[in-house]
Amino acid sequence: YHLALEQATRSWSGQALPFNGTCGVWRRNAIELGGGWRGETLTEDWELSYATRLKGMRGMFITSVTAAGELPASWSEWCRQQRRWAKGMGQVAWKMLPQLFDRRASSARDRFNSAFPLGQWFFIAMFTPGWLFAIPALLLNPSIALPPGIFVYLVYGLSFWVIFTMMLAGSRAARRDYRLPRFFGEFLPVTLLVLYVSWAHFRAIPAIVLGRSAVFERTPKQGPSVAIS
Repeated sequence: YHLALEQATRSWSGQALPFNGTCGVWRRNAIELGGGWRGETLTEDWELSYATRLKGMRGMFITSVTAAGELPASWSEWCRQQRRWAKGMGQVAWKMLPQLFDRRASSARDRFNSAFPLGQWFFIAMFTPGWLFAIPALLLNPSIALPPGIFVYLVYGLSFWVIFTMMLAGSRAARRDYRLPRFFGEFLPVTLLVLYVSWAHFRAIPAIVLGRSAVFERTPKQGPSVAIS
């Protein structure tokens, strides 16, 4: 969904295009204009894409170009990757959101569109305190906690179908021949993975706010190298 629809739509509509390191080509003058690659965050590609946009540069996503991708080889590597992304994107949001809203020369719509991908980080992080505190509250005082608790779980239920629809649309856009029953069966574990991603976002908040540094841990690659002509 992210590559087949989300990034493509942002490119077509002229919105901010957060660079995620996959099959990307940079102009040298854009890198220099954005201040160069820095190690202040764990997602320096995201940071540089926003730094260059603040200088007036624009990114383009080309759907006709494809590149081989590789999933982490184990559960532990996937978790480590998600923790790195969660903290890195949170660092970029913490650093760049004030600068985006301080851009007086930009329209309110442009500032909102640029900030929206960074704001998504916060909403994902808030899933965890939602279910973490809703369950004890319902057990301790059901009469008071029931209305907000119902609201929380209604939001979760709606989110389930929103994510399901987005991922189904993404698979269709990528021309994957998934029959609906098979797709639904393979999608169910995704809901548990999303909860872990939310937890990774939430637990990274103190380190982000306090400015604690972290070591970049590259996700190991297991597949054969591919020569690109």
